[in-house]
Amino acid sequence: MANVDVINPTWDMINEKEGAIVYGRTKFPKLAKPLLIDRFAEIIDKYRGTGIDDYVFPVYTRKHQTDKQKIGRRSGFSSQVSETPDKVCTVWGIDEEMTRYTARGTFISSELNAGTIIFHMAEMAGNSARTIEKHYYKNTKQEKLRLRMNARYGGRRQQATVQ
Repeated sequence: MANVDVINPTWDMINEKEGAIVYGRTKFPKLAKPLLIDRFAEIIDKYRGTGIDDYVFPVYTRKHQTDKQKIGRRSGFSSQVSETPDKVCTVWGIDEEMTRYTARGTFISSELNAGTIIFHMAEMAGNSARTIEKHYYKNTKQEKLRLRMNARYGGRRQQATVQ
């Protein structure tokens, strides 16, 4: 989820029967349906009843009444969320810059490499399969793929070493 989308979930977007969070993305006009995995269900249960109105998370308070106040709060919160991956890298001793965009791409790539179908990832991310391929997916298992294809389809090199 994008920073701004993490702020805005309301309880009607959580479909526990379907096991998904269904929401319209703020940054891009598309519906996203990430799965409601157990870990996320635990997190939202922790915050149940703490948000104002129908919001899942207690990002807004009663003092955020106008659109201007909500935009200001959203901007500040988004900045804090953006800094989190770098803080995690510092704690874990990883000497790299990490952004939410990098984390999103890494998550998508790892799921695809683990066998999740690209169309399922696209639906969860609120993107098209083409956008996932173009902007997010990095095949980190090229050699494994080559070996699997050689084993499946063979080739002159493989036949030469077998004989």
